[in-house]
Amino acid sequence: MQVNVGDLILADTVSMSVLSCTNGSCSIDSSAGSLFSNALQACGGTANNSLHFLASLNCPDSSAPLTVVGNSLVVDGRGHGIVAPNAKNGLYVAGKNIAVQYLTISNVTGGNALFAYNSDGLQVLNSTFNGNGIGVQLYVDSINASAIKISNNQLAANSSYGIKITGDNGYLVNLPSITNNDFSSSGDFALWLEANNVQLSGTDGNTFTNSLNGIYFTGGGISLNALNLANSGIMHTALMGSGAQTVAINSCDFTNNTPANSNQERVAVKLYRVINSQINALTVSSSDVGVKISTDSGVIPNLSMANSSFSRTVVTGVMIESYDATPIGTVRMSGNTFCQPVWVVPGTKIQLAGPVL
Repeated sequence: MQVNVGDLILADTVSMSVLSCTNGSCSIDSSAGSLFSNALQACGGTANNSLHFLASLNCPDSSAPLTVVGNSLVVDGRGHGIVAPNAKNGLYVAGKNIAVQYLTISNVTGGNALFAYNSDGLQVLNSTFNGNGIGVQLYVDSINASAIKISNNQLAANSSYGIKITGDNGYLVNLPSITNNDFSSSGDFALWLEANNVQLSGTDGNTFTNSLNGIYFTGGGISLNALNLANSGIMHTALMGSGAQTVAINSCDFTNNTPANSNQERVAVKLYRVINSQINALTVSSSDVGVKISTDSGVIPNLSMANSSFSRTVVTGVMIESYDATPIGTVRMSGNTFCQPVWVVPGTKIQLAGPVL
C-alpha cells in the first residue's frame, strides 16, 4: 500500500509491523493493518521525512520502535509519545539538522529514550525523557558535530545519564548548548560530555537535585566560567574532568553542593589525568574533599590554583594522588584559604612552585 504525504502523521489506529518513507512516499505492509484518514501507527518502521504525532505510538514489544534518517527533519510529538519499555532506543535518528520536540519517551529502562547518530545540528526541545537508562545519547564517529542544542527538557530519574554525548575515531562534538533541563535523580552523571570544547556558565538553567553525580567532561579545551552548583543537591561528585588537555575553572561556586546526610564521599571537583588545570576564585564548602587531582599511566598533570576558598571540608580542601609511579607535575598555589591542609597522598611525588597557600 502506498500513500503520498508531505509529512507522515502518526495516530492511535492499529499497529503496523513495517513502515518506510522516502521522498514523501510512505509504504506499509497492507497485511499488517489499515490506513485511517492518512493516519498511521507503526512499530519498527523507518521514515526519511518529518513526523508529526496525532497520538502516542504504542510498541510494547519492539526493540526499535521508530527510526528517522535524513536531513533538516522535524519529529514533533505534539505532546504525545512513544511507549516502548523493551526498546534499545525509543527513537533513533541519524542525519543533519534534525529537531525532536514536544515528545515523551519514558521508562525505556534498558536503553536510550533518544539515540542520535552523527547528528550535526541536533536540537532536542521541550520533551520528556524520564525513567530510562539514558535520556538522550548523541554519538559521533565520522563527523565533528556542532550547533547542538538540548533545551527545556525533563530528563529526570534516568538510571545512568540524563544526557550522554560521546565520540569515537577522533571525532567529537564542539560547543554543545545544554540549558534549562531537569536532570533530577540521575543514577550516575546527569550530564556526560565528550567534546572538543565545552563552555559552561551559571547553572545554564539546569537542575541536578538528588543526582548521584553532576557533570562529567573530557576532550580538548574545557572552560567553566561562573558555574554555579551551590545547593545543587548532588550526592557524590559535582564536577569531574577526565583526560582533558586543558581545564580552566574560574569563579565557580560549589557552596553546599552536596547534602549533609549523603552516604557518599562528597567531592566538589575531581580532575583525573588532566594535563593542565587552571583554577581561580573557586568557592567550596561542606564537602569531604574540595578538589581532587589524580593521575596514573604516565600522564603528568599540572595544577595552578589561586584565590580560592575552602571551608567546612571534612577531609581536605585539596587532595593530590598518583595511583602508580606517575609523578605530579608543577603545582602552583597562591592566595587560597583552607580549613584543612592540602593532602598529598603518601607515595605521590609532586613539584611545588612557590607557597601552598
